[in-house]
Amino acid sequence: MIYETKTRDQRNAEAWEAILRTFPMDNPGEAHFKMLVEYCQGELSVERVSRFFADPPQGWNLPLISLDKRRQQLVKEIIELETQYRMSDHQLRQNKIKYESTYSLAQLRARLVEILLKRNWAEKTPDQIRAGLKELRNEDTKYPGYPRLLSTIVKPGQIFATDTREYLLELARTDVHTFKRFTRLYGVDQINDILNQR
Repeated sequence: MIYETKTRDQRNAEAWEAILRTFPMDNPGEAHFKMLVEYCQGELSVERVSRFFADPPQGWNLPLISLDKRRQQLVKEIIELETQYRMSDHQLRQNKIKYESTYSLAQLRARLVEILLKRNWAEKTPDQIRAGLKELRNEDTKYPGYPRLLSTIVKPGQIFATDTREYLLELARTDVHTFKRFTRLYGVDQINDILNQR
């Protein structure tokens, strides 16, 4: 048991280094580390932490340099990161206009997290990426093979999160196509369990 704890602590320390390189936290310290370990249920990984930053659970406050800045600063950072992807000046200008005019704050956060995660994955081998995806999809033993739905979700075009159950009920009434897509992505059992919550 002691050996397992040491091994897990070592894995968490290595993951923490990767997380610090991937996500620009504001003065990261032990409190940040402990909060993320708790969120990841004892096993840190870049993939799990990316989910935290893309959709922070209600009541969890983890200050980030990039993700907590106002819209224009987020757009600027996203464009700066995209310049590393061999995009033309024309494409970068079009992206900037798109981000400024149509992206909500939540969508900008999600886009930034997506770019940072891709940059981290670019340093990995295909086998490491597959292992990370497999871990992400199988981390919830109650619904093996499916990613876990959080208790809140940010609806397209919205800034604030809404209750996942309410959103699914709304989809079932108004957008059956999207509801079926959620069912395929997250599994019938998980969707049913959320809908049956009181």
